[in-house]
Amino acid sequence: MKRGTMNIKEIIKDPRLIHGIEAKGYKDFTPIQEEIIPMIQEGVDVIGQSQTGTGKTAAFAIPLIEKIDENLGKPQVLVVTPTRELALQVASEFKSLAKYHKKIKAIAIYGGDPIQGQIKGLKAGAQIIVGTPGRLMDHMRRRTLRFDHIHSVVVDEADEMLRMGFREDIENIFSALEDSTQRLLFSATMPKPILMITDRYLSNAKYVKIKSDSVVTDTIDQKVVTIRSNDKKDALYRILETKNPKRGLIFCNTKRMVDEITKELNNKRFPADHIHGDMKQSQRIKVLKQFNDGKLQYLVATDVAARGLDIQSVDLVVNYDLPQLEEYYVHRIGRSGRAGELGESISLVTHRDRDKFRDIESYMDKRVEHVQVPSIQTMNQSKIDAFVKELVDDIDDKNLEDYCGIIDRMEDMGYSTRKIAAALLAKNLVVQQKKERDINDPSIFKKSKRRKPKGKKYNNKGKKRRKRY
Repeated sequence: MKRGTMNIKEIIKDPRLIHGIEAKGYKDFTPIQEEIIPMIQEGVDVIGQSQTGTGKTAAFAIPLIEKIDENLGKPQVLVVTPTRELALQVASEFKSLAKYHKKIKAIAIYGGDPIQGQIKGLKAGAQIIVGTPGRLMDHMRRRTLRFDHIHSVVVDEADEMLRMGFREDIENIFSALEDSTQRLLFSATMPKPILMITDRYLSNAKYVKIKSDSVVTDTIDQKVVTIRSNDKKDALYRILETKNPKRGLIFCNTKRMVDEITKELNNKRFPADHIHGDMKQSQRIKVLKQFNDGKLQYLVATDVAARGLDIQSVDLVVNYDLPQLEEYYVHRIGRSGRAGELGESISLVTHRDRDKFRDIESYMDKRVEHVQVPSIQTMNQSKIDAFVKELVDDIDDKNLEDYCGIIDRMEDMGYSTRKIAAALLAKNLVVQQKKERDINDPSIFKKSKRRKPKGKKYNNKGKKRRKRY
């Protein structure tokens, strides 16, 4: 994530809030935080356009926490999100930033969760309410959520909300607020319906846009593999065996393919589970927790996981299928390389996908490095290296005396220590022995002329060429 130039203490004065920010590992602000925080502190309406991974949530959460009256146990900040997962994530961000404010409470309210428990949380004096449009409307109708003391409202992922059909709910929420309420709207894109909402409900709003190239180029090492359609699965398994990330996220476009890839990964002993729209909320939360806790190495998902999920410390994103929209590519790979950490993305591109990927490069104004699928020899060597490292750690850290007696017994039977070790390796280290088949075939791209990306001209380093006169 690209960092700004202004130190946290230059903008924030409350030592408790500074402590909460620093506890999350922030040393300075990102560009969007540096621009938007002072605006929110001033009390003006704001429109923020940015992609996943820019630090947008903290950009509005930090100054809104400053504005909370801790002695007033009434809703004061309202955040509207398109999904339950994002509501939970945003509420969690508020809680962690405000952890040293003893009286500030934040709750998430969303459909699929018992409403009585939410009513209890509201009555307990939560000042920060994060919710999905439908459930917020339920509470408004029941009068269990009142807007009398709301001084700030945030609409997060506005374009996604419109795509999901929540426009009327958003307008009803805006209409129920006092004219003096500060209104903040964030969106990755700004289609005409969103501009109509901002024109109608926001007053003299300041507009901030963070360009996509500052999001995806700094901390994500992007690569693309050209592959035949029939070789995609083999390529995926070789990449995962070779890279062996602590946490990997694999994106497919259909629920059927998500289920299929997850099943085959588990058959090959990759610890994996999946998330898509057909799963119950309780199942999705359980899978996410297992992934974030390190009990799963791989999460296979449709684009439901690209935006709004609390997915932590992903070091590899694989696009098994390319997304339909260029912006979703940015959202997907933005799950890696977050909070300043280095991430990596690999996209599998077939002959049919070549034009779509060039459009993605054009959207980012960046060329992505083409690499080959790891050979079976490379994959096996990576597996051996990982096994040897694990074995050395066991030798150094574990008490193996109880097992040495077995070695003595087998040596008495006439077997050398070398042969015993080799037999144990053969039993426990599975390497691929079959004859290698070449799946790196660039000829699939020679059947048609390379089409230039829309609206951009590049040199080999991914920068726009200068016109020659």
